[in-house]
Amino acid sequence: MMKRAHENYLQAALHPLPINKGLMHRLDCAVINYGLPWIEQLWNFQFQTVRGVFQEGQPVFTGSDIREKSHIQIAVRDPASILGYFKPRQPN
Repeated sequence: MMKRAHENYLQAALHPLPINKGLMHRLDCAVINYGLPWIEQLWNFQFQTVRGVFQEGQPVFTGSDIREKSHIQIAVRDPASILGYFKPRQPN
C-alpha cells in the first residue's frame, strides 16, 4: 500500500519533495500522511496511531541485521488514544 501511496504522492506533490536526512524522515512522513486517508477510506477504518521501524546505521557485528541506529517511531493521530504518559527518570 505504501509503495502505491508513494507513486501517487510523487504525481500530486509540490516540488521540491521533502527528503529523508539522518534520523529525520520527512519524505516518509509526507507519504504516510498522503496515503493514510486513502487507506482509511479503502478499509473503512481510522488509524489512531502509526508505527514505523527504521533500520539505520552500521551492523552491530559482522553478519548482523541489527543496526547501530535502528529505532521505532510512533505517530499519534488521535490524541484520545493516549491513556497516560510518564517522564523517564534522569540518569544519576
